[in-house]
Amino acid sequence: MSSERQQPWLNNVNRNLLILTALRILRRRRRAQIRTKKMWVHPLILERTSKGHFAVLYQDLRRYEDKFKQFCQLSIQSFDNLLAIVGDDLRKQDTIMCKSIAAEQRLLITLRFLATGESYTSLHLQFRVGKTTISRIVRCTCGVIWQKLQPIVMPSPTEETWLQVAAGFHDVANFPNCIGAVDGKHVRVQ
Repeated sequence: MSSERQQPWLNNVNRNLLILTALRILRRRRRAQIRTKKMWVHPLILERTSKGHFAVLYQDLRRYEDKFKQFCQLSIQSFDNLLAIVGDDLRKQDTIMCKSIAAEQRLLITLRFLATGESYTSLHLQFRVGKTTISRIVRCTCGVIWQKLQPIVMPSPTEETWLQVAAGFHDVANFPNCIGAVDGKHVRVQ
């Protein structure tokens, strides 16, 4: 008897499926081996409380208003006011595994990112916080700032607001029914 009669499940199609399945299993095992971490927390990050920007530079910067403003593009008073508004939402709870990052540090990291456009990798090395943690801090802090400041700084316009703007354009530029303008554009009106 031929081998195909003894084992009908080993035809060409089944053989190819078995080979593909075996290759997928091997590929998954290799990926799992690559993903294994060498250490739980990198030693650089462990030194955050003693050698990071926040630990070393923050208190010194607060003594010099001009240097603080250069560092995060905000005065100390504005920083403190902003922290008072968003601080409660930025504070996280300490756990048995690790101590949380302070609200001041979260705000400083975000302001530094927004002021300079530095990469997460650069901030990670300066503040000694993980890159993924940096990205989460920036995203979360920006969300909290928007949530808290949007109603104060950019309230939703009402019909009365639009009418006031239109009246202002009519008075100043003799341009009726205008509720806004684009800055820096020169449009010839005939």
